[in-house]
Amino acid sequence: MYSFEQLRSETANKLVAEVNNRLKSIGEAGGLDKIPLALEAQIFINELLRRDQDKHTKAMLCYTRSMKRMAITMTVMTLCILGLTVGMFVLTARLVPGCGTAREESSLAANRELVRRQHEEVWSKGNLAIIDEIYARDFVGHFPFGQLGGREEIKQRVALHRSSFPDWTEQIEDIIAEGDRVVTRFISQGTHQGEFRGISATGRSVEIGEVAIYRIADGKIAEQWVFPDVVSLLAQLKDSSNNP
Repeated sequence: MYSFEQLRSETANKLVAEVNNRLKSIGEAGGLDKIPLALEAQIFINELLRRDQDKHTKAMLCYTRSMKRMAITMTVMTLCILGLTVGMFVLTARLVPGCGTAREESSLAANRELVRRQHEEVWSKGNLAIIDEIYARDFVGHFPFGQLGGREEIKQRVALHRSSFPDWTEQIEDIIAEGDRVVTRFISQGTHQGEFRGISATGRSVEIGEVAIYRIADGKIAEQWVFPDVVSLLAQLKDSSNNP
């Protein structure tokens, strides 16, 4: 007698073949009265095989569906985590100072240093040799007494200003860099030893506050807007000329 577990084994098909052989033997031996019982046995076995196959098929379908659902769930979770990570990074970069990329910070630092050299080397020391290194070829300068264009004109302006104030210095108080712009607030000092805007040398020391905005392009100063306290400067010079 075969157990249910045996019917589910890989030898179930062999069992069907054996039943068929027995039916044939019974028929040849004249035991026709045994045929109904044998047929019932064959039908029973076939039904078990069919059920087993159906269960196996259903199990495979369920497994496949479960794997698909799991894959979809994992994909959605991964995308959510990625989205949250990117969102937190962007939010942190916007809200927390100093969280920009290293490349951006390096570029801003280079821009600040470029403008610092312009104040310290060009205007405070009169070093005209580095103007080609600091200023762009098509530089444009917006000054209170007129607009400048190109490196040669900025060289002439610096030389002319320092002929009026040979010891002219510019001390940076604040320097801010953002994007391609740099802004400085600085104190300028000098001794009036040459003619300046029609005013003869007075020998008097002057001090004014100034603000300048710079646009940087390709590592050079491409444009500049200067806002000196001209009223204070002229007032100091005229007062000096009237009261030696």
